[in-house]
Amino acid sequence: MASLLPWELLDIVMGYLLEDDSSLKSASLVCRFFVTPSQSRLFSIISLRPPPHKKRQLIGCRLFPAHIPTDSKKGFKSSIEAFSRVVAASPHLLGYVRCVHLHGSPYPLMPQLPPDHWDWLTSQSHHLMTFLPRIAPRLRSFEMHLVDWKTLLPEVMKTIAGIFESGLLSSLSLVNTTNLPVSVLASCERLQHLNLEVEGAWASAALAACRMSERHQSKRRLISLELRNSKIDWFLAEDCIFDISHLRYLDLLGQLDFARVCEICSGSLRVLHMEAKYLPDVFVASNDVNSFTVLKKAYFRLSAGTSAQAPVSNEPRNDLSRINDLLRHSHMPALKQIILDCTTAYKSTLDSLVLLSELDSILAGGTQENLPALRSVTILVDCSQRYKYKVIRIIMKEMRLLREMGILRVIRGEDRQLL
Repeated sequence: MASLLPWELLDIVMGYLLEDDSSLKSASLVCRFFVTPSQSRLFSIISLRPPPHKKRQLIGCRLFPAHIPTDSKKGFKSSIEAFSRVVAASPHLLGYVRCVHLHGSPYPLMPQLPPDHWDWLTSQSHHLMTFLPRIAPRLRSFEMHLVDWKTLLPEVMKTIAGIFESGLLSSLSLVNTTNLPVSVLASCERLQHLNLEVEGAWASAALAACRMSERHQSKRRLISLELRNSKIDWFLAEDCIFDISHLRYLDLLGQLDFARVCEICSGSLRVLHMEAKYLPDVFVASNDVNSFTVLKKAYFRLSAGTSAQAPVSNEPRNDLSRINDLLRHSHMPALKQIILDCTTAYKSTLDSLVLLSELDSILAGGTQENLPALRSVTILVDCSQRYKYKVIRIIMKEMRLLREMGILRVIRGEDRQLL
């Protein structure tokens, strides 16, 4: 592995050490003690994925810690084979693994890979089984991305099922994983963090099989829940095997019953991510809204245009007007950060200037009363690089009060890593 430090600097340092035997012994001792903690960190999270498709353009590549690269010169067809050889030479490394990310597709690609490329996981089953059964009982976190459950070999299915049943597994993420029996969720007895980004909705009959019964007498208390393409209705049912009344983190991309969510878990939520279009059309001051007593961060995704007319005022409402009503009638004493993710084009952003000015007045006037802890308001805009500074300048002008308070930021959605 190439050093990130200049060789000249290394030569100088080693030159000083080599002149003195005692310092050289000290350096050797430090290096010896450094190996274990460095290995335990490097191999705590392992990402296993196939090599990129040669004819596809790589888009949005995300590297995880301890990503095992492929190396065609050494004959490694995938990171699974590479990692299998690594642990064969150094078996003690398996003792450091606490989280595994298993990918059925190399990276997020546009367009998606052809179906015949999904067979790579089956072809790597032999290498996978050399180490997965040995680390399965110790895993605390497990993720599956773009995996078709039906294509897995029986022995791989059995091993992964053992991961779900492990008494140590506390975090599970299923991203675009198809044909997975919903019953696997019932076997996760210690689960605290759940992320579901599944394609298509699981059948109601299958979900019903995972409700409370004599077999599942105790609920699994979730701390964080992230849903994509899945409704939260099942989690709101009284006989659901999961208890969300103590949720601290909730991220929903999809429909939800806001009043029901407020009723069940608003008293424990620290972070809330949701689509603003599912906020009620008309807000009034209520105990439900005021129950967000410990909420510290609110992230609202906005969509373009206006929605259906409000039932009372009979006026068209858009997402920003709903947010204004929420903040106008709520008391959130712990809220420190508000993020508005405007997934609108340049022109639509400018059409909302009146509502942004209204939001400016609501937040600036409510910082001492309804929102005493507010320290940051961030607006993510979707515009081309050409109009970037123009859009930011216009929004800053409309939201003068927050700008003068020094708590307003306007950045492009592509720069969301600055959050």
